[in-house]
Order: sequence, then C-alpha cells, then structure tokens
Amino acid sequence: MQRAHDDGKIASSHAHGNGIVALRAARLFAAPLTEAKVNSSHLIAAWVGVSVVVVATSASAQSNTFSTSGAQSNDWSSSTSQANRQERANKRNLGLGLSLGALVIGGRWEIANGGLLGLDVVWRRAFQTKDADRQTRIEVGGLGRLGFTPDAVLLGAGVPFRVVMGLDTRWETAVGIELSYTRMAFTEPFFQSRNGFTGTFRWDFGFVVEPAFSIGMTPLGLSVIAGDSIRTFVAYEPGVWIRYSPI
Repeated sequence: MQRAHDDGKIASSHAHGNGIVALRAARLFAAPLTEAKVNSSHLIAAWVGVSVVVVATSASAQSNTFSTSGAQSNDWSSSTSQANRQERANKRNLGLGLSLGALVIGGRWEIANGGLLGLDVVWRRAFQTKDADRQTRIEVGGLGRLGFTPDAVLLGAGVPFRVVMGLDTRWETAVGIELSYTRMAFTEPFFQSRNGFTGTFRWDFGFVVEPAFSIGMTPLGLSVIAGDSIRTFVAYEPGVWIRYSPI
C-alpha cells in the first residue's frame, strides 16, 4: 500500500511538471504580437528552427531510401537508378519556387528588420559533366520579392541566375545571383517612397524529395540595395524554400 501511495505521488508530481511546461509553451506561442519592432534575433532563431526541421526531414527520407535499397540488393542497378532522384530532377525544364526568410538590415536607423517573401519561375537546363551523370544544371527566369518591416515595404522584380550542382543522388547545392528593381515605401508620411536596384548573392542547400519536388535552405543570402534616392545598404537574408518542377 505504501509503495502504491508513493507511486501515485510521483505520477502526480510528473503530471504537475508537465502541466507547467505545457502552460509555459501555450503562453509563448499564444502571446500577442504587441511590439512595434521586429526582433532580428527572433527571426534568425525561427529560421534556424525551420532549417533544423528541413534537415531532419531530409535525413529521415534519405534513411528510408537506404532501407529500401538494402531490401532490393538483388537488383542493385535498378535500385540505384530509382534512387538517383537528383539526376532525374535535372531532366525537368520548368521550376517554380517559393521562399520565406528574414530581412536583417544593418546601419539604417529608419528601416527596422523584418521578413522576406520570394517567388520565382525559372527555366532549367541540365548539361553533361565529366561523369556523364547530368547532375549539374543552370536556372534562369523571373522573380518577385516582398520585404516587410514595421516601417517599410520593399517590392522588387528581377532576374535570377543559378548554377545547381548535385552532391549525390538526393542532395544538391547552388550558387546564384539576382538582379532586381526595388521600390521602397515607408509607413511614415515623413519619408518619401524611393526607387533603387538590388543585387543579391545566394548560396542554397537543397534536398530532392521527389524528382518534381525539393526543399532546402539559404544559409547565406546577401543583398546590396542602392539607387539615386537610396543610400546604399546591405541586408542579410537567410531563409528556407520549396521548389516544384511540373515538367
């Protein structure tokens, strides 16, 4: 009887502790957004969290592929061809991309940090490598950018150019540049809207879930925004993205 009583006390203590943790979590995620400024450290922390989820999901999917390949070891050539989804993805010619990231601006007191939403449509062309595995391609097309902060909205349209290189049957990396026209509109009437041009360098790291679908992150994205009516400034733009190739 005494042991059962002790077990009951321990279980009650655990339940109480779990209840406190759940209450704290609820307060954290349900707290209203009352601050006027966007905290850049929170944005970067959120990007890191999403990136970890992307990598974990990718690793889990790759582990499942390895298990399937092991079960089909009697037909190695067939399983290898089936698993090389990066090579098969290169045969698709149209790409649609959606990205979400942070917009961290330094040295400009009148522009707070915020977020960035991007949309691109690209034509894809694979070309032969020395290994004849067609794991490299170029992408060029059009893009739209929407930057949003508590103080300003940045609208942009331009042209992206990327070189995508396969690392293995599922992983790939890309380097690219983007040139775009930018319109900056401020929420305060004291500041007039301004026009400028943006040059962006990006390094992407992606995982091919299926030949037509991939996910990834941009650990390094740097934009330089300049113009006759804009004092030149640099923005750091880490983010995550998804891409779909219908054909």
